[in-house]
Amino acid sequence: MSTYSVLPILKKRVSSGLAMVMLRITVDGKRAEISIKRQVDPDRWDPTVNRLRGNKGDAKEVNHLIDNLILKLNKITNNLIETDHTLTALRIKNIYLGRDLTNKSLLQVFAVHNDMMRSRIGIDYSKSTFTRYSTTYDHIMQFLKECYKLNDIMLRDIQYSFITDLQHFLKSTRNCNHNSSQKYIRNFRKIINAIKNEWLDKDPFRAYHVKLKELKAYS
Repeated sequence: MSTYSVLPILKKRVSSGLAMVMLRITVDGKRAEISIKRQVDPDRWDPTVNRLRGNKGDAKEVNHLIDNLILKLNKITNNLIETDHTLTALRIKNIYLGRDLTNKSLLQVFAVHNDMMRSRIGIDYSKSTFTRYSTTYDHIMQFLKECYKLNDIMLRDIQYSFITDLQHFLKSTRNCNHNSSQKYIRNFRKIINAIKNEWLDKDPFRAYHVKLKELKAYS
């Protein structure tokens, strides 16, 4: 059973001397923070109740906003628990901010990753690395069409069998040798690793091991 809490806090003062009000989400000791987009006078903040002191209009507005946002976060949390989804502070934050990838597809996420990589060629990625990921994307797109009769697949629907089927496709249809097929799968795995902790309830690669064969030199 996960532990969950939401705590209104003040962040450091801005140049005006005011402080930003944040909501700190904590799940199993890990935190994520959301700004309520309000700045307040720190001297008016009551740390015993984590609300703004007084009955002035601004205090009522800020406190009402805090209460409403906490209710929304609680609703998101309860929904994740009821639907047996993985509960993390960052996931709650992302759902609240509209960044939830639960309904995203593999090729969508892969395309975003590749676009990011393309924009950083010569900075922290080489053109050859980008090309490898682009080729991996093309192989998976062809695999989905030929083997699954799909144009894409939802992230939540990727299972262990998807990986083994992809490996077979790379070797049989694309005529990739063992090491080449494993390198493509390793690229695919890096995409999954980047999102699995926050967005996937189960890691499809949990029981899969990428293993390259040592090539022997013959004289």
